[in-house]
Amino acid sequence: MKNSLPCELVRDLFPSYIDDLTSDVTNILLEEHVKECEKCREILGRMQETTEGIIRFEEKKEIDFLRKTKKINKKKIWGSIIGTIAFIVIVYFLATYVIGYATAHDNIKCEVVSVEGRKLVVSAECRNPEYVISKASFRWIPNDKEVEVAFKTVKRSPLYEEKREFSYMAPTEFEEVCVGGRLQPTIWFEGNSISMEAGELYDVRNPYIGQAFANSLIADALEITERFGVFSNELQTSEEPYEWKIILQEEIPSGKREEKEQEMRFCGYLMLASVENAGLVTFEYESEGKEYSVTITSEEASEYMGRNIKDCYQDAQLLQELLEKTGLKFEHKSIRMRAKKVISPAYEKEILRQLKEYEQVSGTSILPKEDSQ
Repeated sequence: MKNSLPCELVRDLFPSYIDDLTSDVTNILLEEHVKECEKCREILGRMQETTEGIIRFEEKKEIDFLRKTKKINKKKIWGSIIGTIAFIVIVYFLATYVIGYATAHDNIKCEVVSVEGRKLVVSAECRNPEYVISKASFRWIPNDKEVEVAFKTVKRSPLYEEKREFSYMAPTEFEEVCVGGRLQPTIWFEGNSISMEAGELYDVRNPYIGQAFANSLIADALEITERFGVFSNELQTSEEPYEWKIILQEEIPSGKREEKEQEMRFCGYLMLASVENAGLVTFEYESEGKEYSVTITSEEASEYMGRNIKDCYQDAQLLQELLEKTGLKFEHKSIRMRAKKVISPAYEKEILRQLKEYEQVSGTSILPKEDSQ
């Protein structure tokens, strides 16, 4: 049966047919008409070719756009990655080689060069040869007429000299200079320079032998653990002379007994000088299964010092003279690191509480102002 649809109507429906917008019934009628009408078939063919070309062009255009977008995004991603890496490298370089980090006082060798009125000049260098000092900061403590100095260190670099000098103008004349930290060693007191080792020991003096924790600070300052190994304490406070007994847990080789006993005596002199009411210090140890003890009396320590050993308790300069006379060497391990051997971080608050109690009883300031408030 001849298709009765007029050509004009069929041709008007071609765009919708090509875009697949016509119904199935319409599609059947159009296709039957196109089979019978050569002119409409030719027009539909041209329209389909044009449409396919447009589609291919649009698809190519879209693909090119996507490729271009992907390329731009890839550049942005790589740019972000490179920028982030560069930022991290710059921050690391500045922190490690330019600005530095705060360091424990016993990583620093510091001494007072001069004091002229309100002007203070100190020199400092790192004990670790891999680091140098990048910055010194000074803090004025008016109530104590004290200047506190703290340091930052960086990896060794050509930007900083190995040994450096720093100056500070205090608001008024001062009586004491100390190096900042949890325990702040005095390095200058009333006109006299003091070594950091003597300053640390002087700052943890203990008036009462019964203050076990305060005693541990003295043992820590003298590096008893580093010298003799793990130890325990016994305190005899029922009658005079009051005694501080150190019981070593590790055996001492027989070939080192003489050397270690002499070191015990030197430590004992300094312990008696640092605990005002202590009369005896005893070290007990084992060597090849046998028990030995070394007892140091205040009289022996005074004879060694050439004056009353208790004079050192009130005079940092005398304590330094005693320390220099013994010739004791120090490993200068960080106080915080040494404390970790015997003090769990869980007890830090309790330790600070005990320190504050000790300050109130003894009248000795050993905590920085922000910790003691």
